[in-house]
Amino acid sequence: MHIYAMTKSVKSRIEKRIGQALKCPVCGRPIEVGQQVVTFTKRNVRIKVYHKKCYEKLLLEI
Repeated sequence: MHIYAMTKSVKSRIEKRIGQALKCPVCGRPIEVGQQVVTFTKRNVRIKVYHKKCYEKLLLEI
């Protein structure tokens, strides 16, 4: 798990790797440059990117 502000270069690398625009799986809104995000990778293949606020809400629901 990594928490950081999304940069243009990181966003373009991830989008190129997954082949589509980044969206938060919780709220469905696009991930924009400059937003605080939380990322997860699973076996260096699958990447999940959440808005930090959405991820915190998700943890509170559990």
